[in-house]
Order: sequence, then structure tokens, then C-alpha cells
Amino acid sequence: MFQVNNKNYLVLVRFKEFMILLDKTLENVPRKDMFYKDEIRKECISALELIIKLGFEEEKMVSDGLLIRSKIGVIDFLLDRLYNLRYITEKQIYNLGLYLSEIIKMVNGIVKNGSKV
Repeated sequence: MFQVNNKNYLVLVRFKEFMILLDKTLENVPRKDMFYKDEIRKECISALELIIKLGFEEEKMVSDGLLIRSKIGVIDFLLDRLYNLRYITEKQIYNLGLYLSEIIKMVNGIVKNGSKV
């Protein structure tokens, strides 16, 4: 199993925390909107793969950073839709949004500095 002990991997740890909170939040989504629930999970897994890859390929760091930000934008849009349908509360979307904005700031810092994840 992939263990993260280095503080340079804080963005990865933060994203894992986000995914745990997201799983708890998505439990209340009914079956009729299972598509959006599944799409959010697919986008999260894709973003997680890109975050892990971000530290290994320096020449693709800028393009991977853009992809991560776009994936997070899609996740945010889908969460907003679930909020508008009243499947998640304002407090839940606020907490998830805080995680997402923090992750975007970390990714921007990594891309700007060219440092490892």
C-alpha cells in the first residue's frame, strides 16, 4: 500500500481527506441521481491519479496542474448540482468547497515552484 509520510505530499493527504468526507456526504444521494454520484467518484479517482503523477514528471507539471484544476472544477459543478437538488446541505458543500479550494492552492504552488508533490 502506498503510504505518505513526507510533508511534501500534503496535497495528496488533503485530497484523501476530501474523498473520505465526500463518501460520507454522498451516502444521502438517492438512486435516481446515481449517475452524478458515480461521475463525482470517477472524477475524484482521475484527479487523484493526476496528483500522484504530478510529482514524478516535471516536464508535464504545468499540463497536469491544468488537468487537476479542471477535474476539480467538474467535481465542484456536480456537487453544486446535488446541492441545488437539496441532497447535500449548505454546510456540507461549504466544507467540501474549502477542501477543494485548498487543494487548488496547493497544486498551483507546486506547479509554480516546480517542486515535488
